[in-house]
Amino acid sequence: MKKTLLLGTALVVGVAGFAQSTAKKVVNPKHLQKGSVLAKKRIVVEPQPTTAGIKVNKAQKKGNQSTSAACNNTLSLTTSWNCFGTGGGATTSSQNCLSYNKDLNALVWVQRGSKTWALNTTSGSIQATIIDANTLALDSVILYHDANTTHHARYPSGIFLNPTGNTNVHNAFAVGFGQVIDNGTTWQGSAYCPKPLWSTSALTHAAPTGDSLFAASAGANALFGMCANGTISSAPALDMTAFPDGKTIKSIGELGDPSVTCTNCSPTRAAVIATGSLNAAGNAVTWSADTIIPSIHKGALGYNLGEARMAFGPDGLHGYVIFLGLSSTVYHNYSDSSFTPILYQTTDGGVTWTQKLAGYDWMCHHPEVEKNVGNLAGNNRFYTFDAYLHGMDVTVDVNNVLHFVTCVDQSTFSTGDVDSVGIFSPLYQYDYVNYHPIIWDFMTDGTSWSTMMVDSIISADCSSDATDTTSTHSAMGGSQILGVSSHITVSRSTDGTKVFYGWADSDPGFTGQVYNVQPDILMKAYDVTSNKVTSTINVTNGTGTCFYPYLSDISYFDGTNWVVPAVWTVGDVVVSTTGQTTYDASSQGHYMFTNCGTFNPATDFTTPAVVTEGLPSSSCVQGIKQNNAFESAIGNYPNPFNNNTIISVTLTENKNLDVKVYNAIGNLVFSKKVSGNVGE
Repeated sequence: MKKTLLLGTALVVGVAGFAQSTAKKVVNPKHLQKGSVLAKKRIVVEPQPTTAGIKVNKAQKKGNQSTSAACNNTLSLTTSWNCFGTGGGATTSSQNCLSYNKDLNALVWVQRGSKTWALNTTSGSIQATIIDANTLALDSVILYHDANTTHHARYPSGIFLNPTGNTNVHNAFAVGFGQVIDNGTTWQGSAYCPKPLWSTSALTHAAPTGDSLFAASAGANALFGMCANGTISSAPALDMTAFPDGKTIKSIGELGDPSVTCTNCSPTRAAVIATGSLNAAGNAVTWSADTIIPSIHKGALGYNLGEARMAFGPDGLHGYVIFLGLSSTVYHNYSDSSFTPILYQTTDGGVTWTQKLAGYDWMCHHPEVEKNVGNLAGNNRFYTFDAYLHGMDVTVDVNNVLHFVTCVDQSTFSTGDVDSVGIFSPLYQYDYVNYHPIIWDFMTDGTSWSTMMVDSIISADCSSDATDTTSTHSAMGGSQILGVSSHITVSRSTDGTKVFYGWADSDPGFTGQVYNVQPDILMKAYDVTSNKVTSTINVTNGTGTCFYPYLSDISYFDGTNWVVPAVWTVGDVVVSTTGQTTYDASSQGHYMFTNCGTFNPATDFTTPAVVTEGLPSSSCVQGIKQNNAFESAIGNYPNPFNNNTIISVTLTENKNLDVKVYNAIGNLVFSKKVSGNVGE
């Protein structure tokens, strides 16, 4: 006969000191594991950018944007030869193509050459467009052009080089970097082109005659690190930084592994950091380069490392380089250690670099991340940092803290993958109706990592290589199908006190589809000094044609608001309007500019940010101890009960719970260890 179990003082709950993390506030999942029972009835989300069930993005409906008279969403810049040449490349957000300079109060946008400048039929030029932040007046200049039509520029990045205090744009340089290809079969090397804006070619749009350079590939020691076999894993300059003196810039590119003959893989082995220095006369730039070669796991198919990213803080001294890769210093074991951040830090402006947090155990330190991946693909205990599907970007704030913004995902092993868990074989675990990937801000000062949820991504990616995103759904179709992703990018304020997040997203509610076919630019802001965030806003207010957005690396204050400039792409050739507007990806791409992403520091930063701090220890196990971590009395209902009851416990810190239930005569009838998070 079953006994009725009475709970009251007989309930004993012990708290073990196996700490998960130290949190400032409860972090609850935005999407929940399929195995969760109670969560289906109670969804508490912090922050709360979406409705219950996470099916509609409120920002899409809200349409918040600047009320300033200067707000402009219709400024047309130029065209490019095709949508594949969008800025740093339509399929990647790993470059900074839009950059702001405070002294000039101007922005520079760097792209493949304009279709309207018919210099040659293979689009071998790099162009810079200068945008006056006050008047939005435009000017442009050819930064690179190969007169021999054999070294054609591709996928450029760009920035200003401007001595501090100079307010005359004609006394500044526009700097561009790009990889170079021959007539269409082999990568040749790098274009690096600091163009003085008083030069003849700058004023007349003539082809440059000596101030733009081509560096042929020379193996592993080439300035921008092309592969010896002529292949390239990505553009030679991913991130670029102008130092506070305005006379020095640094760019980071990739160094290939000459031992790997790459077929449908990435032979990346290291990073090349190029430094450009303006001479005393202010009329020429000299170059030097060094490398960062992380210790990474080498599998049967060779080394593999994701694209390197670099960012410096406002002081120009504190900076970081981050790779995504499979480090030789593993956490757990290779079977569950997928691509995670490999971090290097400098405190002397890049003279020296030191690896930090090697072997950091993400599974142990950040259960809040793991539980938001869940068991979607039926794989436990590993996740991968997903720059491939949604993009990634970095910046450094006023406190010299790195903000690394991306999504995490699960991957599955596939024969022939370079790494052990198949990083290049991601599944679409999310149905984008009930389950959505999270945009995370991963923060570190080099001693530990912290996490903050930014928002969820509502729409699925569109690409030609995913089974659920065929040409029927691709917004960039035509003769070739081009992937459309969220293209996550970030910006910071000039003083480093604000961090701004931007991405492209569609609201599937108005089409009945979940695909990212009619994206707007969404933005959100974080004040690192007050630890408060804003609501997510729709910057383009229902335009629905904002593909591949790039936020400016630096944003500016206009006297009332922080302004976050952005550029996006619209296809010029429409191939279909049935169900949705589809553009021909192989035709021209048109660039649009907006300064409507604004945040008022006095009124918009209203919600306390939820930042979950990781443990600095290399091990999560800190012994067993008793700790009164309860914020309220322990209760259960129903009571008495037969077989089932719900025990309610509120915790003020993350601790594992040892729950023991005794019957009325003191016999132990139930025992279970429970992972307890802050909150109820």
